[in-house]
Amino acid sequence: MENEMNVLTEEEIKQFVEGYGERKEGGRPIRIRIILATEGLGSFTALSCNTAKGCRSIWISPGSRVPLRAKPASGHKFSYWDYNDNYMSSEPNYTCNPHGAGSTITAHFDPEE
Repeated sequence: MENEMNVLTEEEIKQFVEGYGERKEGGRPIRIRIILATEGLGSFTALSCNTAKGCRSIWISPGSRVPLRAKPASGHKFSYWDYNDNYMSSEPNYTCNPHGAGSTITAHFDPEE
C-alpha cells in the first residue's frame, strides 16, 4: 500500500494559519476544510476548485453554501452526490451546506449503458 501525501496549496496554508491563530485566541474556527472526491470517471467543481485540475479540498467559512457542478467523462453519466457517505442528491448541479471540518463530498459516476 502506497502512502498518499496530501500537499496543501499556498492559499490552504494561509487559511490554516489564520484559523489556528484565531482559535488560539479563544475564537471559533473561521474556516473548515472539505475534502472532494470522485467515484467513477468524471470530475466536478466546488466554488473555484476543479477536481479535473487536481484540486482535492476547499476551505470555507462555517455555514457557507457550496455550489457543486458535476461533469461526467465521455461514456459515463453522473449518478449522485454524497456527504460523508450519506446520499445528498441526484442532480448534477447542486448546492450543499457542509457543516463539519474534515467532511468529504463525493461525486459518483456510472458507465452509460
